[in-house]
Amino acid sequence: MLKRAMTMGLVAAATACGTMQAFAADLDQIIYAPELDRTVPVEIGNGWYLRGDIGYSVETDGGLKRFTYQGVEYDLDDLDLARIDSDISAGGGVGYQFSDFFRADVTAEYSEGEGAINFPGIASDADFDAITLMANAYVDLGTVAGFTPYIGAGIGSTRVDWGPLRADTIPSSTPIEVKGDAEWRLTYALMAGVSYDITKSLKLDVGYRYLDVADGSLFNDALYGSGEDDGFSKHEIRAGVRYALW
Repeated sequence: MLKRAMTMGLVAAATACGTMQAFAADLDQIIYAPELDRTVPVEIGNGWYLRGDIGYSVETDGGLKRFTYQGVEYDLDDLDLARIDSDISAGGGVGYQFSDFFRADVTAEYSEGEGAINFPGIASDADFDAITLMANAYVDLGTVAGFTPYIGAGIGSTRVDWGPLRADTIPSSTPIEVKGDAEWRLTYALMAGVSYDITKSLKLDVGYRYLDVADGSLFNDALYGSGEDDGFSKHEIRAGVRYALW
């Protein structure tokens, strides 16, 4: 009886051992099973932002480069460029935040202005429209309590479209009007300012911009003559918002 009991115990132990080995093998297959592919959601818009700005020029500097009237070329000392005014600008753009310290954007804006030229016997003035396309880069200097100071620079082109040049001759009461010219001009800008985090996605931006537009043609008329302005520069105070798309 004792021998039979021992035999049955050995058989049971062998069976249990085999079961444990099989379970361990199955457990190894579970632990070392190859990782299954899974769908990873793609983050759309990370880093991109939209912007909108308005600007006010506290000072606009301009000059006259060349002027002829009915075949006579006038010395610039005889001319008084009374003003080139271009007060308000407005525009928008799209940009990308590459890191916490560097971003870039492309912008388009519209502005209007007027100029006046006076010389002996004639007083004249003209309006112009300007469309400016710029590529800009900025260095953010760190954020403290939601405020981020920055500096930046931009380069692009401005299409200056002069309207008709209206001239009143003295003593004649008959005004002269000649068609103004339009052309694209090299433009660059320097910026400095500070932004404030209104929310995680929305920033208020206030700053200063110096904008310089190259010289170009003012008018060119076969009968009355031609003129070129010496370009103009603007010292602007600007305000706007940036909205992050993430």
